[in-house]
Amino acid sequence: MNIPQVSIIVPIYNVEKHLCECVDSIINQTLKDIEIILVDDGSPDNSGKIADEYAAKDNRITVIHQQNKWLGGARNTGLKIAKGEYLACIDADDYIAPDFCEKLYGFANDNNCDITVFSFSLFNDKGETLCQTNKNHFFNDTIYRKSNFHETVFPELVRSYDLNFNVCFFSRKIVDAGFLFDEDIRYAEDYEAALRVYKLADSVGYLEEPLYYYRQNENSIMHVVKYERLGQIIHLFDLREAFIKENGLETPENLYNSAHLLIKLLIEKFPFVFGTDDKKYSEKKSEIKELLKDKSLKTALNRINLKNLNMGLFGKLCLAGLKTGFAPLIVISSKKYYKKTV
Repeated sequence: MNIPQVSIIVPIYNVEKHLCECVDSIINQTLKDIEIILVDDGSPDNSGKIADEYAAKDNRITVIHQQNKWLGGARNTGLKIAKGEYLACIDADDYIAPDFCEKLYGFANDNNCDITVFSFSLFNDKGETLCQTNKNHFFNDTIYRKSNFHETVFPELVRSYDLNFNVCFFSRKIVDAGFLFDEDIRYAEDYEAALRVYKLADSVGYLEEPLYYYRQNENSIMHVVKYERLGQIIHLFDLREAFIKENGLETPENLYNSAHLLIKLLIEKFPFVFGTDDKKYSEKKSEIKELLKDKSLKTALNRINLKNLNMGLFGKLCLAGLKTGFAPLIVISSKKYYKKTV
């Protein structure tokens, strides 16, 4: 059986507008010994048909059509059949540099890295570059070994959720160890996965070069904020707290950073949940009261004070509202902040 050097998994859902740009960037890689798995996740548009057309022209492409299982489920479908020495997941509305596979395979192989993280560029639907970073702030050094994960990588997982699996190139060893995405998590799947996947690695490498082009789509699921999203953010806090306990990371700094991350993420979403005019004030007030009953939120609030929250006046007003249970302060502040952003 031929073992390709790299397997690339692309979950597909309702992306016919951008799919060709993505697939073209993969089939035209300078490294030719690759496997391409396109997972049509019950897409209602012509994306599945487009994928089949590509497969008919390139025998490196496998297309799987399935009922919708969301991002984690689609990625898992690909992971379960992938044969490559190394693997990568790419979103169907993004694209990669021509030497993505060649550079990452060479770097990972030369340095014996189970996981290689790299930089990326952000662009919008007009093709305009919004941000080109040659430095991923999550990592500072080139190579991390398991002996120093607790002092370097693990604390970063506690203080920041800014880790995207689209900028993660990982070895067959990770999949063989049983790694799969949690299909029940449908917000920040990459962060939850990171809490598990780094424990499976013996070495992590960082390649300081933007090889991935990440589309910022204001209509994507990440930009549509409903009240239920707040509960999902709190669930991530619970997972993070379990990670801290399991790995002996219960220092005052780590516990504070975990709580601060939760409060920061919640307050960032408040303008889009409580600041719009699509709900009555009474409904917003009721939702805030319900939110404040959550035991995990109470735990986090007990660790944070107004002085240490670095979110400006809006953040401090919302934190004051959370600590006192005064819902009007959160609603009024969110409404004013929302008007400034739209």
